[in-house]
Amino acid sequence: MSLRTKIILSFLGVIVIGAILIMIFGSRLVRGTIIDSLSSQLQEERRLLVRELKQDSPDPVLLGRIVERINLLQLEAQNKVVGHLLEAKKFSNRTNRKNFFRLCWSVLK
Repeated sequence: MSLRTKIILSFLGVIVIGAILIMIFGSRLVRGTIIDSLSSQLQEERRLLVRELKQDSPDPVLLGRIVERINLLQLEAQNKVVGHLLEAKKFSNRTNRKNFFRLCWSVLK
């Protein structure tokens, strides 16, 4: 996978994760929890990425490291989402789960 593809997928992943978190848990969770910290870290890594890309001769090794850190932060955020989903699943009935996953699927299409 090319570096450009990794960068694009990183940005898209953040957007999708954020949209799902807001839909599932509301903006409170996104603003006031561990996700907020992850979001801040992701934002800083994206700034570093853009700053390096603006250089006349960007360092491909540094770009790769930044992309990897972004990927790790996204993975951590996704793991948090899955954990919350599993918790919420315990307290919902079959119909609610079916509607919820239908909604998730429509966002990911």
